[in-house]
Amino acid sequence: STYHYQEKSSSIVKSQSNTTHYYRRQHHYISPLEQLDKLTRSVLNDLIDYALHIKNYTIDTEDQLNKPPKPSDPALVQIQFIYENDPSIILLIEVFHLPPENSFTCNKIKKLCKIIFSLDHIVNCWDDPEKELEKFLRFKLFDNNDIDFIIPKNTQDIFKD
Repeated sequence: STYHYQEKSSSIVKSQSNTTHYYRRQHHYISPLEQLDKLTRSVLNDLIDYALHIKNYTIDTEDQLNKPPKPSDPALVQIQFIYENDPSIILLIEVFHLPPENSFTCNKIKKLCKIIFSLDHIVNCWDDPEKELEKFLRFKLFDNNDIDFIIPKNTQDIFKD
């Protein structure tokens, strides 16, 4: 397994209360997976906090093509957080690369999906959002009840006669 080497230098830091803190040089070996896991947790917590303030989303889904006659498999859920005053965030969930189902990270992803697909949230899609999301139920990121809560908006309808 590969490890990254991180060195912390000696420094003197004054806090806001004018207390002086001395830090001496320390050496740490950090596993790349450990770094990624900490980053992932932080990012997921930030996304959950952000999602609590958003009511409007756009989704798109993609399938993984298989050799005929086997049907394609659902592979990717793209979710755009639509916020009027801040930049949009686009979340890509590759369902074949999810962490183990009962892991901390997977549970955070499920929590995020539950918030996104919750009561009175508007979900825009080029097709019927409920139909698009149904293909992904087997991955247990959300369930039928979550999908039933949303206000589905089929953007394609705007362009029909």
